[in-house]
Amino acid sequence: MAADVELTGAVRAALRGAAQPDLARPTQAYMKSATPFLGVRVPVMRTLTRAEAKLRPFTTSADLIDTVLRLWREAGYREERYAAITLPGTPTARRLRDPAVLQTLEELIVTGAWWDYVDELAHRAGDLLAGWPAEVRPALLTWPRSDHRCTREQITSSTEASGSGTASAPLASRVASTSASALRRRSRPWHRPAGFQCV
Repeated sequence: MAADVELTGAVRAALRGAAQPDLARPTQAYMKSATPFLGVRVPVMRTLTRAEAKLRPFTTSADLIDTVLRLWREAGYREERYAAITLPGTPTARRLRDPAVLQTLEELIVTGAWWDYVDELAHRAGDLLAGWPAEVRPALLTWPRSDHRCTREQITSSTEASGSGTASAPLASRVASTSASALRRRSRPWHRPAGFQCV
């Protein structure tokens, strides 16, 4: 198993080609991010990432995991980490995903520890739960006991607002009985202030 170096290089090049410096600095300031931005809007980032992944389809789950981790760990710009999160959701990657990907998602949650990353990773975890509930549910139930705030909040909080505007009950107590599709509907993005970090 090995990371697809050609794919990671192509994604980086595509993102740099779409960079908008006039957007980069204001976005970095808004996010209070130490990691610089290229100024590539999220829809554009997703389109570019999916296009490059389509040209270089993954062949094994292990290759998918290694490629995601390489792009994530070596990222010099925030959009490169966004691209790493996008890769598991591409068509060829979806066919290769398995419960082993959850460990990779947890690494991204813990090392990213910022709301913009974790919002999107919640959907990836929901996809795994939908596909492999028997294998994934027990692992998710350990996250509320994690030392890392992001993994705790990933499973224990939901922003499905009630009529009073408060968050709904913790998901952890309902995971064992709820359907995967219902959990995914509840996994709405958090509404966190810019710069919110899981520490």
